[in-house]
Amino acid sequence: LQGPLSSSSLRLKILGKAIDKGPDPSLEAQAQIRPFESWALGAVDLTTHQFDLAALLPGAPRTRLSGHATVRSQGRREPISADIELDNAAPARFSDGGLPFLALRATLKADPRQPDRLDIGPFVLDAADSRGAAGRWSGSGTWQGDQLELQTRLIDLQPSRLDQRLAAMQLGGPLRIKLLGLPSPNPAA
Repeated sequence: LQGPLSSSSLRLKILGKAIDKGPDPSLEAQAQIRPFESWALGAVDLTTHQFDLAALLPGAPRTRLSGHATVRSQGRREPISADIELDNAAPARFSDGGLPFLALRATLKADPRQPDRLDIGPFVLDAADSRGAAGRWSGSGTWQGDQLELQTRLIDLQPSRLDQRLAAMQLGGPLRIKLLGLPSPNPAA
């Protein structure tokens, strides 16, 4: 914790040891805390380097995640936004215990006055396995209440490269997804 009590900066740093001969993993987070304001959370920055989820949580996929996420929050009446850029240096199929993506870029937006709504996108996910690129999924959408709607596009997506149990084919074109019965993005709901 750093700075005056009225506007402090909270920092967290996790350092690990590489299991193989790669670089040591790390995770750093910094948050601005304003405890005497009606909206106590300011900007949040998260940075990761070669982070392996499996080293943190038993049963989690093996990864080597590097990237950052920035959350901007100004107050109870101002929109909240998050920008995410994440790269995976060890993409692998789900069936091989990994996460099948090389890069993820996404933007999320929410308004505290509409706590049951989350705007998603634009987002781009570059799919990959240990052999290389396996297509792209991009789009945007809205999660409101118990409903998620996404308008997306697939470009040369190869499902069998994401999980060996899926069919060997190549998918492309628009894909609209509508899911009902989800928990609300509002944690108080």
